[in-house]
Amino acid sequence: MLQQPQVEQEKVRASLRQAEQSILRYETLLEQLLLLSQTENQQPNKTVVAIPVAPTLKTVVEELSLGYPNLAVRLDIDWAHLGQLALPHATLAIILKNLIENAYVHAQTEQPIHIYYQDNALWICDEGQGLGNDDLALLTQRFWRKSAQQQGHGLGLSLVKLLLEKYGYQLSFSQRLPHGLQVKIYA
Repeated sequence: MLQQPQVEQEKVRASLRQAEQSILRYETLLEQLLLLSQTENQQPNKTVVAIPVAPTLKTVVEELSLGYPNLAVRLDIDWAHLGQLALPHATLAIILKNLIENAYVHAQTEQPIHIYYQDNALWICDEGQGLGNDDLALLTQRFWRKSAQQQGHGLGLSLVKLLLEKYGYQLSFSQRLPHGLQVKIYA
């Protein structure tokens, strides 16, 4: 008889945890929708000075590590040669956060995520399952996700693409051989 109140309390706790997770998901969705809307209607500042990628990347890794404690050990970053991009710090942070989080969550592997600067482009590459050509073409479409079981809202990559285009950059996705995904940011 005494166990029944404990069982009920645990059910209530589980329901509260689930409600909290739902609230956080909706909060993230609303933030992303607001940012997308603001970005679409905003004119970029044409006098943006190129900033080094390394300090912004360091901040992003620290922030993401709070939610993903194993992230830092999974990153293979060429800190010495990260180059510069003509983007505001906050914009670069949003871009890096989305791309790194996607690689970490969706690659579904314990292999490293490589981040480096080569041939005037910033690369973020994983060694995960990768995607087929049909899926690669859909990556930046709003609300597209590979599977309904995947977390997220399908807005992050469309936001990244929009932000980069506002400042004259391109975003491309390709298969990484023998397996994985390559993301390239270039002017």
